[in-house]
Amino acid sequence: MNLKELILASRIARKWTQMELSDRAKVSLRTIKRLESGGSADLDEIMRLLMVLNHKAYTRLSNALSFEASDFFEDPVQQHTFAAPYAMTTRVRNKVNK
Repeated sequence: MNLKELILASRIARKWTQMELSDRAKVSLRTIKRLESGGSADLDEIMRLLMVLNHKAYTRLSNALSFEASDFFEDPVQQHTFAAPYAMTTRVRNKVNK
């Protein structure tokens, strides 16, 4: 399954519109449309989408690249919300508890 199919299938399985996915991932609607039509996007945008879709590819990529929710979201609440399905690091936990 390629990235186009992965994002499209995951979004449809959740019954989300492209706009809903865009809002949840904090990625532009144009980026969603571009990816779902086979185009490209920045790695941070792809990681946000995979995080929001709770896709196992996010865990694999984040472990391989050592990404944390705080690398994508400045707001501690967003960090906590998006990192919740995954093990939160001390750095993120400290920001959420402030």
